[in-house]
Amino acid sequence: MLGAFLAHETLRGGRWAPYTDTLGEPTSPAYAVARGALGGEAGFVVAARRAKAAYHASSYASRRLAAVAGDNLEFASMVAGAFRRNNASLDVDRCRRVALWALFTVLNRAVELGGRLGYSLVPFWDIINHGAPRHSKRFVTLRYDDGSVEYFQDGYRGGELFHNYSFQSACPMDWVTTYGFVPEDLVAASAAPPDDAAENALGVWAPGCSDVVVRGVTYSVPGDEADLLAFAAASDDGARLAATALAARADALLPDAALASGAESADALDRDAAVVMRLERRALLRALRRLPRGAGEDPRGEL
Repeated sequence: MLGAFLAHETLRGGRWAPYTDTLGEPTSPAYAVARGALGGEAGFVVAARRAKAAYHASSYASRRLAAVAGDNLEFASMVAGAFRRNNASLDVDRCRRVALWALFTVLNRAVELGGRLGYSLVPFWDIINHGAPRHSKRFVTLRYDDGSVEYFQDGYRGGELFHNYSFQSACPMDWVTTYGFVPEDLVAASAAPPDDAAENALGVWAPGCSDVVVRGVTYSVPGDEADLLAFAAASDDGARLAATALAARADALLPDAALASGAESADALDRDAAVVMRLERRALLRALRRLPRGAGEDPRGEL
């Protein structure tokens, strides 16, 4: 609803124009993919191809990008159709582009104020950077009418104020498709020694996401890892199939050294893609290590 309202205000150039004109383009790779599908300026098409290329080695990430882009394209077309029914003079392609932009802008910027205000876009508040609160104990609550939003301060006095989005997913791809970036905590997790103790010390558990297909059943690792390991424990054949599938998915990604180098890139898209796939690869190798003895020794010696 908020996305539809933002699109409506942008198309009619109402009293909110001085604010909406400052919002810029969303940063999510899913937006780049969806916007590229609508065509138009060459820059958007190039950005879409680049976003797809950055994540092409990850079947999970590619599927998520396509799903989020497709869902929002469908909704943008519905919103554009409604606008056109009320005003036939509107250009349908422009309506779709504006509706898509509005939906992803809300995803990237809106804050949950609670009470009757709910999910809201608030000028100035929505330009405060996101962050993950695990490294800070100093929280600040700002109130507006009957709503409130929580922030935390990095480095305490004099440090930058970050918005606590209360989004605690350990899967970096969830962050990429929702907010368009990977938080620093997950970047740090990708650089930590690849063992459970180090990741738990960071407050991160099983931070990778990957699809593994065994006998036609898709397991999302680590979410469905217990089911996959139970399947593998049921028989020697199941253990062999699971080990083969996990190793093949890990090998489809770049070697860890290359992903580590990419995670230090100054380019945000390259950095986040490398972090996503590095943590994905780690989750696959962890599951491989946890298979029944004899089936899941890690042939790469990485864990």
